[in-house]
Amino acid sequence: MAQAVSWWRYALVGVLVGALALAFYFAATGFPSNKVDAQDFVDLQQGANPHEGFRRAHAKGFCVAGDFISSGALADYSVAEVFAAGSTPLQGRISIAGNNPLAPDLKAPVRSLALSIETAAGDVWRTAMNTPPVMAVRHPQDFYQQLVALGNGTIQQFFAEHPESATFREWAAGYRASGSFATEVYHSINAFYLVAANGERQAVRWRAVPRAERIDAVPAEFADSDDALQQEFTARLRE
Repeated sequence: MAQAVSWWRYALVGVLVGALALAFYFAATGFPSNKVDAQDFVDLQQGANPHEGFRRAHAKGFCVAGDFISSGALADYSVAEVFAAGSTPLQGRISIAGNNPLAPDLKAPVRSLALSIETAAGDVWRTAMNTPPVMAVRHPQDFYQQLVALGNGTIQQFFAEHPESATFREWAAGYRASGSFATEVYHSINAFYLVAANGERQAVRWRAVPRAERIDAVPAEFADSDDALQQEFTARLRE
């Protein structure tokens, strides 16, 4: 498994193509019924009052930089250079869900970690992970309707009509947000394949697991700020 990323104290166990990015991809390529496209998601997420110059999803966030340090334990399973023993520079972004770049950190329902790791050969490995370990629904068109239901207050009715959301709902009922971005667990939503030198493929899922001890509440000195989690994280890096 990967060793700690120095700036986060994280054991990075893997990679995710973000749930939203996946939704955009399949929405663009289409499903046989209830088809939605990328523009539908854009229009829905930016809302009536778009925040020009910011991302439409996960608009509030900040960038980080560091190193991905691999133990080499996955080298037998993948020819990817990043899994060979050694260190690879990375850039990343930590964010909260929503289209409001001024939203209070502590009120966001989802927290995210995205990384971009570029090898010496110029290969770029981009990851995105969220706190939920699963999506509530299977298809982009259902995800679109889930976002609509969240916006108009009919989400419980939506979940009742989508029994496949049971695993997500069970997780959400037991989830308690950490008091720090650095002590959350970030999950991939999808499975991926590692490909070994002999061509053998191994299906995997990934998560980023904190090495720092969990805190259940943000320290009091930051608690009243809309940027509480960012301030706590910055202070943690100074320690």
